[in-house]
Amino acid sequence: MLTSLKNQLSLSVYTDQAAIQLYTGSYLSGKFGSYQGLCLEAQNYTDADNHNHFPSNVLQTNQQYQRKIVYKFESIT
Repeated sequence: MLTSLKNQLSLSVYTDQAAIQLYTGSYLSGKFGSYQGLCLEAQNYTDADNHNHFPSNVLQTNQQYQRKIVYKFESIT
């Protein structure tokens, strides 16, 4: 869960994906400065092709890919 006390808002992420990649916005520039934003990206393990014990990222012919990601915003006031 992420919470903004300033904006009185929280975000929860629910997914059946194996991992969540976090981008912190440390390199934002121009209109937005460093750390003014972030990104939560639900996905499989990024380096799975190089680690046999990770679930495969390869989608085979005729195989379907479907995942569920829910972003839940709530007021904390």
